[in-house]
Amino acid sequence: AETALLGGDAEAAEQQARLALEIAEAAGNRTLAASLKLQFFGLALRRGDLAGARAELAAAAGAALALARPALQLQVASCFADLLAQQREPGCARAVQAIAAAHPAAGVEPRPSPAPPSPDIGLEELLHRIALEAGLAHAPLIAALRAA
Repeated sequence: AETALLGGDAEAAEQQARLALEIAEAAGNRTLAASLKLQFFGLALRRGDLAGARAELAAAAGAALALARPALQLQVASCFADLLAQQREPGCARAVQAIAAAHPAAGVEPRPSPAPPSPDIGLEELLHRIALEAGLAHAPLIAALRAA
């Protein structure tokens, strides 16, 4: 799928990724399936399909929480920051990046200089809200991030 995408054929990339998702789900490989959902998120975002991107991201967030895999959870947070940036919400995107950076699995050393303010939510709560609020275009979460 990545080769097709690099070659500029987004449609072929999505078809190949859908086939890979079917195989991953048939094999019970939930981690791979969640990673593929993140690829679908990226393809939808690239097309400008924000509703589709939110739906794919919500599915990946739910899977990342169920699997309890911090690296996958951090990928979801990074993708959400990309979505926020696409929606012209750079302050909210930075807040999401701060939440992710504060997680121990991020491996980010604390900075001596002041970091951007981080909302009073952790990575898991962020992912819960990404999964639950997709149908609302994440409006309540965006409002909370703006208020932080």
